[in-house]
Amino acid sequence: MILGIALIPLLAAQARAVGDYGYANNTAYETVLAKNIMSKVFLLNEIYIMNKQEKIRGAKGYMVKKSISKTSYPGIYIIKITVFKKRHSSKRALR
Repeated sequence: MILGIALIPLLAAQARAVGDYGYANNTAYETVLAKNIMSKVFLLNEIYIMNKQEKIRGAKGYMVKKSISKTSYPGIYIIKITVFKKRHSSKRALR
């Protein structure tokens, strides 16, 4: 009986650790996708005013929202790349 009572918190901690691993794995993948898209914006010189959302090729189930806007300083822009899963509201942004 004592062993059973002691095992309950250990099993709960194990379940929480598995859930945290999945969250961390998704966060890392979304961050890599956002950095890749940001690199393409700079390499292809796609720095123009936009606000669009599209699918990411090669990343099934993921979408990207690109938002580029001017600032009051000439030649300085705000670029925001948001990567997210189609069906989930969880979003990761890279500025």
